[in-house]
Amino acid sequence: MTREQRFRLEAGAASALTLVVRWLPRRLVLGLGRALGGVYARFDRRHVAVATENLRHAFPDWDDARRLRTALGVYRHFGAVILDLLWLQDRSREEILGIVAFAGGEHVEAALARGRGFICATGHIGNWEAHAVGHGYAFATAAVVGRPLDNPALDARLVRLRSSSGNAVVSKRRALPDILRFLRANKAVAILMDQNVQEDDGIFVTFLGRGPATPQERGKWNKGIKALRDAGVDADGVLMLCHAARKRWSKGLDINPQSIATNASSLATRVRGAGAGCEVPGCSCLSREP
Repeated sequence: MTREQRFRLEAGAASALTLVVRWLPRRLVLGLGRALGGVYARFDRRHVAVATENLRHAFPDWDDARRLRTALGVYRHFGAVILDLLWLQDRSREEILGIVAFAGGEHVEAALARGRGFICATGHIGNWEAHAVGHGYAFATAAVVGRPLDNPALDARLVRLRSSSGNAVVSKRRALPDILRFLRANKAVAILMDQNVQEDDGIFVTFLGRGPATPQERGKWNKGIKALRDAGVDADGVLMLCHAARKRWSKGLDINPQSIATNASSLATRVRGAGAGCEVPGCSCLSREP
């Protein structure tokens, strides 16, 4: 099978799945996604082994059974997220805001009130795409930095979802000029921090005793802060830690997100920015699961 044939097959499968899941209850869609993710894991033993080895470094006190159970759970979660993304396509503002809630949103509002924009450092946790779309509706439109998908048709589908609430999508290739432009326009700029990249595209850092490569724009924080300041962007308070999480709650139930989210203050950490310590606020997005 050629590359083009595989791309057409993937695009056709995505279109067919979208036609099916769009009319299904979201609860059923998430369950189906978990089941498909579990089946896929059984045919992807190499990457399951990689995941369990990574978990061994992260949680050395866990036994092998727990590490394997967690790795398989990741596959089920990603299966649910993928089908959820198809279900979310072309949903209304009211439908999106009906399935997300934010804790720590006051930090977002305070950052926007300063008029300088901020960088939202996040990762592939929870339903990160629902977080981005919900942010655009709940607060203000943002810029989402990411690598374009290899399949142009799938990439166009993902860009349409990400921009459905008014967000802009920025290719991570030579992204700095666009990042500076959005910060000057007082926008949030979301960057996924948790990807191990090719050697030529990143720098190696120590993480859990290992040496993954992180994108240079994210790894060279001091130089990034200096670049912002040299470009006339006030870099103080420019960074915020954000993450998405899944939470089940009953339909129509009035829930205070602060009572079910990880307290946003627990996301606060100390980072080294341009040679000086600075406090980093956080914001959590909860994706409701029926």
